[in-house]
Amino acid sequence: MHRLADWQSRLERFLQENRTRRFVYGEWDCCLFAAAAIQVMTGTHPHPEYIGTYSTRVQCRDLIRRETGHSGVQFIWRKVMQEHGIEEGPPGFAQRGNPVLIKRGSSGYSVGIIGFGGEIEVAASLGLKRASRAQAVSSWRV
Repeated sequence: MHRLADWQSRLERFLQENRTRRFVYGEWDCCLFAAAAIQVMTGTHPHPEYIGTYSTRVQCRDLIRRETGHSGVQFIWRKVMQEHGIEEGPPGFAQRGNPVLIKRGSSGYSVGIIGFGGEIEVAASLGLKRASRAQAVSSWRV
């Protein structure tokens, strides 16, 4: 998977256009947001087969458990990235456009994208939310 020549302007436009888009399981959750950002930058969606196959948190967890044997977005995201040959690396090396795994409190993880100011953009209930880079635990170079 390689970035298109104009990936930066595509990503910037994508983030602006979706700034207020609300979180919806199976349509616009953290993994599908990050996957859509990857599609904008590369022309390839890493896991379109999951779009619309779940609509609740429980259904999402069940899908992840079926696919990985575990529950938690970190497991499904790692699986999808591995399937595309995208290697996991330390979060400190993440740059604009790279997906990152962040720790949310003590109970879970989310997937976000490094934005243009170096911040992490994550799909949230009221639109994109910025997360601290200190929350990042892994990254992938797309």
